[in-house]
Amino acid sequence: MLVMSVFAMVPMSATADSAANDASISGDTTIDLTNVDAATQTIELSEVTGETDDEITIDISETTDAGITVSSPSVETGDAGVEQDGDSLIVTLNSEFTSEDLDVQFDLDVEDADADNRIRHTVSTDEDEYTVAYKTYERQSVVLGADSSEDTLGPNNPVTVYSGETITFDNNTQDAVISLYESDGDSGWDRVARISTSPGDAVNYESSDLEGDYVVTYDGAAPENDPGSDIAGSETELTVEALDLTAEAQEINVTTAEDIVVDVSSAAFNDDFTAELYEEGADFEDDDAIDTINEQFDGTGEATVNFGNVSEIEDYGAGDYVVRAVHDNSGVDATTDTLNVTEAGDAEVDLPGSTITQERGDIAEITVEMSNTDEAYVQLGSADSNFMTNFTAVDGDSDGEVVVEVNTYQTAGADGGPAVTDPHQFVSASDSDDSIERSSVGEGGNHNSSQGVFVGGDLERATDADSDLGSPIAAGTYDVIAGISDNTRDVKTVLSVSEPGVDSVNTWVHPDVSANNLPDSDELDEFLSSVSESDEIANEDLAVVEAQVSGVHGYITEDNHFGNGQDLPAGAGADFVWMNVTQTNEGPNANPNIVYGDNADNYYFDATNDTIYFVLDTDQHNIDAGDEYEADFHVGENNWVYSDSDNESATFDVAEQNVEFSNLNESDVLEVEQSENASVSGTSNLAPGTSVDVELETSNTLLTQSVEVDGEGEFSTEFDTSDWDTGTELSATASAADAEHNVDAVIVESVDDGEDETTTEETTEETTEETTEETTEETTEETTEETTTEETTEESSGEDTTEESEETTTDDGGNGAGIPGFGMAVSLVALVAAALLALRRSN
Repeated sequence: MLVMSVFAMVPMSATADSAANDASISGDTTIDLTNVDAATQTIELSEVTGETDDEITIDISETTDAGITVSSPSVETGDAGVEQDGDSLIVTLNSEFTSEDLDVQFDLDVEDADADNRIRHTVSTDEDEYTVAYKTYERQSVVLGADSSEDTLGPNNPVTVYSGETITFDNNTQDAVISLYESDGDSGWDRVARISTSPGDAVNYESSDLEGDYVVTYDGAAPENDPGSDIAGSETELTVEALDLTAEAQEINVTTAEDIVVDVSSAAFNDDFTAELYEEGADFEDDDAIDTINEQFDGTGEATVNFGNVSEIEDYGAGDYVVRAVHDNSGVDATTDTLNVTEAGDAEVDLPGSTITQERGDIAEITVEMSNTDEAYVQLGSADSNFMTNFTAVDGDSDGEVVVEVNTYQTAGADGGPAVTDPHQFVSASDSDDSIERSSVGEGGNHNSSQGVFVGGDLERATDADSDLGSPIAAGTYDVIAGISDNTRDVKTVLSVSEPGVDSVNTWVHPDVSANNLPDSDELDEFLSSVSESDEIANEDLAVVEAQVSGVHGYITEDNHFGNGQDLPAGAGADFVWMNVTQTNEGPNANPNIVYGDNADNYYFDATNDTIYFVLDTDQHNIDAGDEYEADFHVGENNWVYSDSDNESATFDVAEQNVEFSNLNESDVLEVEQSENASVSGTSNLAPGTSVDVELETSNTLLTQSVEVDGEGEFSTEFDTSDWDTGTELSATASAADAEHNVDAVIVESVDDGEDETTTEETTEETTEETTEETTEETTEETTEETTTEETTEESSGEDTTEESEETTTDDGGNGAGIPGFGMAVSLVALVAAALLALRRSN
């Protein structure tokens, strides 16, 4: 046991009749509890005067109250004796004292001492009292002082600590004064702290109220130089940064069947910290933690600590708890709110109520729900299906469920691969926080005594390639049973495994973008938001081949799983499938261009919907405008889960990029209405979503708009042309990707929308039909009925059509302005009707 002396002096006043003129503690008056378990202390009494048998009492109650044990008192100097009586040391003079010194020495056991305590001894004579003091402390990792030493940073050494970190100031001088200053924002200083080391030469200071830049002085005075200047050689530059340490329980109300999980964060990236579990109300300094976990923050300053189920800790269960996180380097701590742990109800497990379906070769998902437990024992199959496996599903994140994934393809080992003898080879948990476990296999164990894989009518344990299934589980129904303990059957459902198939192949188009800029493979929804179904792909757009296929998702997850269907290698393997895109118009005596599935620019796998997407850049792979292709997805006859080969295909053409304006007149001039919102539209064969830049330009003005091609292959935008006079000539340009359309344009008062032409055609058609088959009177009625869709002009035309038809059969139209009293459209109708009537009569 290491023993040290403790020293420092506190002088006291005395009266003329005192038994002693002074009392002090000899030596160091600071005890560093980090280095010692015991100390020896001496109290010096000077100029003691007294008679034989006079007594001097030393009250040591504050020492014992601080958890320090006093023992072995003795008198080292002077003719006297001493004995301990409870919290007092009684010194008895053995002879007459005349101004003599008296030293009383005793041992201190500080193993259980409280830190950061100022402790006093009271020395009493018949006439007076004297007080001497010392203190206990724990020396910190950061020690600052006026002089450098082995563990002390002297002046002119910049220091950075976290706010809340405790700093030891050791000035190597009794009763020193340390001051902290910060800039006042101008040319002066503001003092933020003044600390005394009394009693002794060292003191701890907790920096939770600080954040920023400071200067430490060791003589009680302000810094010598102004802010912004170099500090003096006798001073220390101190920076205090925010640690931002927090501890937050993911759930503050949990049951005895659930885990206590705490998220801890700080600004100290990658630093170590300690998480401690206590009962609510515990003293962190005196009480032991129920459980302690040493952890490390990640690169973002985050960490998660799981204390597990508190009821699994001996003597603990329902109650109130708190978690304390301590940053190891600084000692700064943070605590959670109170965690309320209540007694859990009965453990229960559940399975889906309806049949679970999946195709052979794909991955079936079985959701196991749990209440008041984090484990469920699961059995798949039975003697009726000649196959069974059992395992334990563990809810690692306490969310009340485990999604169990059963890869039906991997229930047997591939050619030359390892035998399937363990459920881990084909059963997994969807959530990485959850897990699948199995009990150990004993000698001669069966499914009643341990978990594993069992095959055959007698359900023999699979132990090697000769005893496993040999091929993936067959199409059929399989019992799924779950229980809260092994060999219990609390709930049951059925997994139905059906035959797989290639259902269809479709083609889509995606706007031109490099493969590196496509959404990631796990961002399928984002990718699909930019595709449109099409069998014509503009050159340089991306062709997307969609294969709706089942029975392959248990083993095809990467591009290199697609082989070359034109050169099927010998022994291709039980899982061989391919997708080829083959040119169909290569011409005579020419080899077609072929793009194999494993050379696609990108892939997206959607096992949930039995779909795979292949992305081909039509600007690559020797694809040219004018090419025609067939995309064929094929499963070979040797595939392990298909009973026979199967395939589906779709075709698409690759066309030159095109963009064109609509509404050109007979002279191929674009007519643009004089308006604040004049519409300009067009069409394009580029993928919907492709940006089209539209420009209208005169000799001194340029108007531009950007718009996207819509799902119908059209684009439309508006310009403010109200400042241009009708008749103003301009040029119009539409450009998208590599396509461009330039035309002349003109500002007009209005753009013909084609409505009159449509009405004329309808009226003519109806009038012609009725005039040919019916009497003149019937013609009048029909014309009236059909022309009511237009305004008053057409209604009036209906009243006189018959009369004028008869009169104008040989009329050349007079002055060419139409039949008097009629509009041009109605005149044309009447002429046609009259001609048909004359023809009928001539027949």
